[in-house]
Amino acid sequence: MFIIFSIIYLSYIYLIGCIIYKNDEKIIISLISDHNNIRDIIIIINSIINQKINRDLYKIFLILQDQEYNKCYDLPNEIQLLERQKYIEVEFVKEKLTYLNRISIIQNKYVNNSILIINDICTFPNGWLEMFVKDHIKYPKDAIAASIQYFFGKNTKITEFSEGFKGSKFGIFNHVTEMIFNIAIINIDLGGILYPKNFFQNSTFYNTELYLKSSKDSEDFWQSAFIIIEDKNLRQSSKIFDYTKYIINDKNYKEIYANKKDCLEKTKLTFSEYFPEFNELVFKRQKKIIISMTSYPQRFIYLPELFDFIRNQTFYINNIYLSLYKLDIKYYNFNISDLKIISADKNLKPHLKYFYSMKLNRNYDIITIDDDIGYSKDTFESLYNAYIENPNIICERRAHLMTFKKN
Repeated sequence: MFIIFSIIYLSYIYLIGCIIYKNDEKIIISLISDHNNIRDIIIIINSIINQKINRDLYKIFLILQDQEYNKCYDLPNEIQLLERQKYIEVEFVKEKLTYLNRISIIQNKYVNNSILIINDICTFPNGWLEMFVKDHIKYPKDAIAASIQYFFGKNTKITEFSEGFKGSKFGIFNHVTEMIFNIAIINIDLGGILYPKNFFQNSTFYNTELYLKSSKDSEDFWQSAFIIIEDKNLRQSSKIFDYTKYIINDKNYKEIYANKKDCLEKTKLTFSEYFPEFNELVFKRQKKIIISMTSYPQRFIYLPELFDFIRNQTFYINNIYLSLYKLDIKYYNFNISDLKIISADKNLKPHLKYFYSMKLNRNYDIITIDDDIGYSKDTFESLYNAYIENPNIICERRAHLMTFKKN
């Protein structure tokens, strides 16, 4: 049984490799480092090439500043060996390296390739690279982030997940796999982020001078901001690893994250001076919400009164979906503005409240309501505020504790 499973698994990985390699779309794994950390780079590279995945799927691209090296003669023997064995490609550049210009360097050289950006802080567990390959195939147009720690909260304040970091231990249970985080800040340092080919189209993104003026202390903020500016999707990976277990230099890591939140907040203020529309774009993303509900003929009479409650909300939402079983639609004869009718093929009964609208609006957050109850004016506003501060959990106004009998 184990042998059969192994053959199926290896065949699947090989098939994935053929799909990507055939289209000349190897994932370019990007690394930069200074002379002081080059020994750490060797450890990180080995953790990648030892992954159980077809090596035709990726290329490791190490970018170094030539002022720090006497070309290849000053490189460690291990790096030179890996390069001769074609496990990695090393490129020396004259300009001072930033996380921004390395994206430009890679995209100019590999125009048809996706980029997986990682840092020289931690190694990677088995299954990490396979996860990125599979996620990229499943969501070819989305940026895939290995983990999310911060997001833009209420009034675009930099907010940390309540269970994100506890000391030096990563709170892995706080994350939702494959979830789109429309207002999150990427975490390059731990786990990395994958960008599809030609992901950033805005030429301003590659403006190094503007980057140094507005975001030089936070390259992850700059990239996160342009994901929002260009209205692209940032999706969390399908697996969540505790990357803190793989940190190479724990002291260096703690120094980086000691004032991370304050640094992001200051960067945001500076960035907003150069991009005054940014906060409004964040708020616009936060408002990607729909109201979802269902009803049936015996209750249609209540709908006009229900919509009076909706229109009088302090936080009005104009994306409202009413899912009706297709045989019931002929009994619906109301003309209510801002209401979109979904014809459901199957009568899922209470599950019509959310199922079809979720299926049609995967990039939106959803508030469900009933058709036979009135709502206080602050209902949507209170749910919205709760969601902004807790974007990865279900928020509700009222709940019951589920209990169990012995059977």
